Amino acid sequence: MDKAEFAASLDAAVDSERAQLDQLSSDPPAILYQYTDGAAVRAIATDSVIRATHSDFLNDALELRYASGVVAEYVESRLSADPDLGHVLNALANDLDDRISDVFLACFSEVSDSLGQWRAYASDGVGYSIGLDLRDVAPTSIDGFRGPLLLRVQYDRDAMGATVARGIGAMVSEYTSNKQNFTFPRREAVVLLATRVLRLTALYSLIFKMPGFKEESEWRLVLMGTFKLGGVPGDACFRDSPYGMAPFLKIQLPKPCPAREVWLGPKQDGRGVRSLRAFLDQAGLQTCAVRPSSVSYR
Repeated sequence: MDKAEFAASLDAAVDSERAQLDQLSSDPPAILYQYTDGAAVRAIATDSVIRATHSDFLNDALELRYASGVVAEYVESRLSADPDLGHVLNALANDLDDRISDVFLACFSEVSDSLGQWRAYASDGVGYSIGLDLRDVAPTSIDGFRGPLLLRVQYDRDAMGATVARGIGAMVSEYTSNKQNFTFPRREAVVLLATRVLRLTALYSLIFKMPGFKEESEWRLVLMGTFKLGGVPGDACFRDSPYGMAPFLKIQLPKPCPAREVWLGPKQDGRGVRSLRAFLDQAGLQTCAVRPSSVSYR
């Protein structure tokens, strides 16, 4: 097998796995909820725009690194049979950050009224949970970014392991079964393998999340591109965050805004209900329902 043939076989495995992953997100709910503050709700309702924040400025900056541990565990399980895979582990440890340093995302939940999410993401219960129909969000191009991709997050650790064994395993098997027949240096084959493993791991990083967050039932709108901190794309905006000025990109939603309902956080009262109703009417969203939280939290 020559180099081009081996590269093509790995690329076919990546494409096959990507198609499998697409099936996980093929049927999004009619309404997904974003827990956020009043400024974001006003931007969404008035301009039909979602803010996709750079992944380094998520509440957990290591969130997108979780998948690398799942992949590394699988590769380590194959290491005794093929020591060459040590080079793949090194690539995961040293090069993955470059693959996921250009990700912007907006997070949503299937759950409309969740105490944990009110506390963590909606100004400690003073904010909002805005329910949106995201099924018709159009693809966009922002300084070379592609997307947005609407992806369902996975929390089942065993299912993640099975996914990695299927996707990464197909490529590892392709390498081990053909390495005696390569017509080019084996070290070059290992580099090809490591590159494709990184490519799949970057995809897994968008949908794998620690099982402890399962109750969030998260979906993500994701933009992927070539952004590096210090080389901000021209369309980037900035907002205050606990970690500094967080870059974000605007994702244009269909117009009129596809907001179907807005929930008020549990620390708001009847004044908030009346004010929100007046705002939504002013924004032309008379059919968007207003719902007070049923959660007890003060």
